[in-house]
Amino acid sequence: MGDEYYLLNIGCHRGTLISRDSTQEHYASYDLAYQAYLSHRQFYHSIGYQVWYADIVAPDGTKTHLESNPYV
Repeated sequence: MGDEYYLLNIGCHRGTLISRDSTQEHYASYDLAYQAYLSHRQFYHSIGYQVWYADIVAPDGTKTHLESNPYV
């Protein structure tokens, strides 16, 4: 993939510091990154987790904040 990509930053948790996880994924468009966010969100909920945070960063550095759910 070239230098022009959208970065999905997403983390999940199940209510404790130990149960948290996160990942970064690259996508060719905002729409693909957003669809991946929705897919992750649905999967996390299906296994008893929730989205800890989710952001999409555009190629120009603009960040779109999608969700934030602290575990404290």
